[in-house]
Amino acid sequence: MAFVSKSLGPRSRGLSTYKKEYLAILVAVEHWRSYLQHGEFTIFTDQKSLMHITEQRLQTPWQMKLYTKLVGLQFKVVYKPGSSNWVADALSRHPLPPEQLNAISSSSPTWLSDVVAGYDSDPTSRKLLQELALNCDIHPPYTLINGIIHVGDRIWVGDNKTLQLRIFEALHSSAIGGHSGFPVTYA
Repeated sequence: MAFVSKSLGPRSRGLSTYKKEYLAILVAVEHWRSYLQHGEFTIFTDQKSLMHITEQRLQTPWQMKLYTKLVGLQFKVVYKPGSSNWVADALSRHPLPPEQLNAISSSSPTWLSDVVAGYDSDPTSRKLLQELALNCDIHPPYTLINGIIHVGDRIWVGDNKTLQLRIFEALHSSAIGGHSGFPVTYA
Protein backbone atom coordinates (compact mmCIF):
# COMPACT_ATOMS: atom_id res chain seq x y z
CA MET A 1 0.00 0.00 0.00
CA ALA A 2 1.36 3.41 -0.90
CA PHE A 3 0.10 6.98 -0.98
CA VAL A 4 0.99 10.07 -2.99
CA SER A 5 -0.57 13.51 -2.86
CA LYS A 6 -0.72 16.41 -5.30
CA SER A 7 -2.91 19.49 -5.37
CA LEU A 8 -5.10 20.24 -8.36
CA GLY A 9 -4.11 23.00 -10.71
CA PRO A 10 -6.57 25.70 -11.79
CA ARG A 11 -7.49 23.87 -15.01
CA SER A 12 -8.13 20.57 -13.21
CA ARG A 13 -10.42 21.99 -10.51
CA GLY A 14 -13.34 22.35 -12.92
CA LEU A 15 -13.23 18.75 -14.13
CA SER A 16 -15.86 16.18 -13.27
CA THR A 17 -15.30 13.84 -10.32
CA TYR A 18 -14.70 10.98 -12.77
CA LYS A 19 -11.90 12.91 -14.51
CA LYS A 20 -10.37 14.04 -11.22
CA GLU A 21 -10.26 10.44 -9.96
CA TYR A 22 -8.78 9.33 -13.29
CA LEU A 23 -6.08 12.00 -12.96
CA ALA A 24 -5.39 10.87 -9.39
CA ILE A 25 -4.78 7.34 -10.65
CA LEU A 26 -2.44 8.64 -13.35
CA VAL A 27 -0.47 10.76 -10.87
CA ALA A 28 -0.02 7.76 -8.56
CA VAL A 29 0.92 5.43 -11.42
CA GLU A 30 3.46 7.90 -12.83
CA HIS A 31 4.96 8.43 -9.36
CA TRP A 32 5.36 4.70 -8.66
CA ARG A 33 5.82 3.50 -12.28
CA SER A 34 9.30 2.08 -11.73
CA TYR A 35 7.87 -0.29 -9.12
CA LEU A 36 4.56 -1.02 -10.83
CA GLN A 37 5.75 -1.93 -14.32
CA HIS A 38 7.16 -5.30 -13.21
CA GLY A 39 3.98 -6.97 -11.97
CA GLU A 40 0.26 -6.74 -11.41
CA PHE A 41 -1.04 -4.17 -8.95
CA THR A 42 -4.42 -3.12 -7.60
CA ILE A 43 -5.93 0.36 -7.70
CA PHE A 44 -8.64 1.08 -5.13
CA THR A 45 -11.07 3.85 -6.00
CA ASP A 46 -14.38 5.14 -4.66
CA GLN A 47 -15.45 6.11 -8.20
CA LYS A 48 -17.51 3.09 -9.34
CA SER A 49 -17.36 3.97 -13.04
CA LEU A 50 -13.55 3.71 -13.02
CA MET A 51 -13.83 -0.05 -12.35
CA HIS A 52 -14.43 -0.50 -16.07
CA ILE A 53 -11.59 1.74 -17.22
CA THR A 54 -10.02 -1.01 -19.34
CA GLU A 55 -13.33 -2.03 -20.93
CA GLN A 56 -14.61 1.43 -21.87
CA ARG A 57 -14.60 2.77 -25.38
CA LEU A 58 -12.21 5.64 -25.76
CA GLN A 59 -14.37 8.27 -27.40
CA THR A 60 -12.71 11.57 -26.55
CA PRO A 61 -9.13 12.70 -27.20
CA TRP A 62 -8.83 13.28 -23.44
CA GLN A 63 -9.59 9.60 -22.71
CA MET A 64 -7.21 8.41 -25.41
CA LYS A 65 -4.38 10.59 -24.20
CA LEU A 66 -4.75 9.50 -20.59
CA TYR A 67 -5.28 5.82 -21.33
CA THR A 68 -2.03 5.64 -23.32
CA LYS A 69 -0.20 6.32 -20.04
CA LEU A 70 -1.64 3.09 -18.60
CA VAL A 71 -0.97 0.87 -21.60
CA GLY A 72 1.50 -1.90 -20.87
CA LEU A 73 0.84 -2.00 -17.13
CA GLN A 74 -0.86 -4.96 -15.46
CA PHE A 75 -3.45 -3.59 -13.08
CA LYS A 76 -6.96 -4.11 -11.86
CA VAL A 77 -9.26 -1.42 -10.53
CA VAL A 78 -11.31 -2.34 -7.47
CA TYR A 79 -14.25 -0.28 -6.28
CA LYS A 80 -14.14 0.49 -2.58
CA PRO A 81 -16.94 2.71 -1.25
CA GLY A 82 -15.75 5.92 0.36
CA SER A 83 -17.27 5.00 3.72
CA SER A 84 -15.15 1.84 3.91
CA ASN A 85 -12.02 3.42 2.44
CA TRP A 86 -11.10 4.92 5.80
CA VAL A 87 -7.34 5.02 5.21
CA ALA A 88 -7.42 7.31 2.17
CA ASP A 89 -10.27 9.45 3.44
CA ALA A 90 -9.32 9.66 7.13
CA LEU A 91 -9.03 13.45 7.26
CA SER A 92 -11.80 14.29 4.82
CA ARG A 93 -14.28 12.14 6.75
CA HIS A 94 -13.14 13.12 10.25
CA PRO A 95 -16.09 14.00 12.51
CA LEU A 96 -14.44 17.09 14.03
CA PRO A 97 -14.62 20.49 12.34
CA PRO A 98 -11.51 21.30 10.21
CA GLU A 99 -10.22 24.03 12.52
CA GLN A 100 -9.66 21.38 15.20
CA LEU A 101 -7.45 19.33 12.88
CA ASN A 102 -4.84 22.03 12.31
CA ALA A 103 -1.50 21.66 14.05
CA ILE A 104 1.82 23.42 13.99
CA SER A 105 4.96 21.48 14.64
CA SER A 106 8.61 22.35 14.45
CA SER A 107 11.80 20.45 14.90
CA SER A 108 15.14 21.49 16.25
CA PRO A 109 18.33 19.44 16.03
CA THR A 110 19.50 18.11 19.38
CA TRP A 111 23.05 19.23 18.66
CA LEU A 112 22.17 22.96 18.71
CA SER A 113 22.74 23.09 22.48
CA ASP A 114 26.17 21.51 21.88
CA VAL A 115 26.94 24.27 19.35
CA VAL A 116 26.23 26.95 21.96
CA ALA A 117 28.26 25.07 24.60
CA GLY A 118 31.12 24.66 22.10
CA TYR A 119 31.47 28.43 21.72
CA ASP A 120 33.01 28.56 25.23
CA SER A 121 35.91 26.27 24.26
CA ASP A 122 36.73 28.15 21.04
CA PRO A 123 38.38 31.57 21.57
CA THR A 124 37.38 32.89 18.11
CA SER A 125 33.75 31.89 18.60
CA ARG A 126 33.68 33.28 22.14
CA LYS A 127 35.03 36.66 20.95
CA LEU A 128 32.61 36.76 17.99
CA LEU A 129 29.70 35.90 20.28
CA GLN A 130 30.57 38.71 22.70
CA GLU A 131 30.91 41.27 19.90
CA LEU A 132 27.62 40.24 18.27
CA ALA A 133 25.82 40.33 21.62
CA LEU A 134 26.86 43.98 22.03
CA ASN A 135 26.31 45.10 18.43
CA CYS A 136 24.68 42.88 15.77
CA ASP A 137 25.94 45.07 12.91
CA ILE A 138 29.65 44.86 13.79
CA HIS A 139 30.34 41.84 11.50
CA PRO A 140 28.01 42.07 8.45
CA PRO A 141 27.83 38.41 7.33
CA TYR A 142 27.41 37.23 10.94
CA THR A 143 24.21 37.43 12.95
CA LEU A 144 23.20 36.23 16.40
CA ILE A 145 19.84 34.45 16.65
CA ASN A 146 18.78 32.86 19.95
CA GLY A 147 22.36 32.58 21.13
CA ILE A 148 23.52 30.85 17.94
CA ILE A 149 25.91 32.54 15.49
CA HIS A 150 24.77 32.42 11.88
CA VAL A 151 26.75 33.17 8.74
CA GLY A 152 24.05 33.96 6.21
CA ASP A 153 21.62 31.05 6.47
CA ARG A 154 24.21 28.67 7.96
CA ILE A 155 25.08 27.93 11.58
CA TRP A 156 28.57 28.81 12.82
CA VAL A 157 29.96 25.76 14.64
CA GLY A 158 33.41 27.19 15.36
CA ASP A 159 36.57 25.21 15.94
CA ASN A 160 34.90 22.31 17.77
CA LYS A 161 36.31 19.27 15.95
CA THR A 162 34.26 16.75 17.94
CA LEU A 163 31.01 18.53 17.15
CA GLN A 164 31.99 19.04 13.50
CA LEU A 165 32.61 15.30 13.17
CA ARG A 166 29.32 14.46 14.92
CA ILE A 167 27.32 16.77 12.65
CA PHE A 168 29.12 15.50 9.55
CA GLU A 169 28.39 11.88 10.50
CA ALA A 170 24.75 12.68 11.26
CA LEU A 171 24.27 14.36 7.89
CA HIS A 172 26.31 11.78 6.02
CA SER A 173 25.52 8.42 7.59
CA SER A 174 22.05 8.68 9.09
CA ALA A 175 18.97 7.12 7.54
CA ILE A 176 17.53 10.54 6.74
CA GLY A 177 20.83 12.08 5.69
CA GLY A 178 22.09 9.37 3.43
CA HIS A 179 25.10 9.64 1.18
CA SER A 180 24.50 12.23 -1.51
CA GLY A 181 28.12 12.42 -2.56
CA PHE A 182 30.98 14.52 -1.24
CA PRO A 183 29.95 17.99 -2.56
CA VAL A 184 26.36 17.80 -1.25
CA THR A 185 27.37 16.32 2.10
CA TYR A 186 30.17 18.85 2.55
CA ALA A 187 27.84 21.76 1.71
